Amino acid sequence: MLNIEQISPDNIAMLHVMAEENSVEYNFKKVVEELFEFGEAITKLETKHETNPKKPESNEAIKEFGDVIFRGVVYLMNIFPDQTVEEIQQRVNDHINYKLQKLEGYYEEKLYQGGL
Repeated sequence: MLNIEQISPDNIAMLHVMAEENSVEYNFKKVVEELFEFGEAITKLETKHETNPKKPESNEAIKEFGDVIFRGVVYLMNIFPDQTVEEIQQRVNDHINYKLQKLEGYYEEKLYQGGL
């Protein structure tokens, strides 16, 4: 999901600036803010009728999810200052792979009946 190789060096530098110049508390608040905005966008996508002008475009979910990811990376850079962005990316990707393998096992053993 997170692919640092596709982010320009200038933007990687900006992540570092944000992690170094913003306080941990500020970066924490920004992650939470973006999580709520993502939650609001996907909730409205699923609950608002097609004719409701408050129903966002589907692309809004992508934008908000992207904001969650980059703000999350900045926050993780704060709490793991001894790790590179690439190492953080690897840890996140390793966890995603772990979860998916675990869910695959649950699926094969039919432990989840209503959804994964």
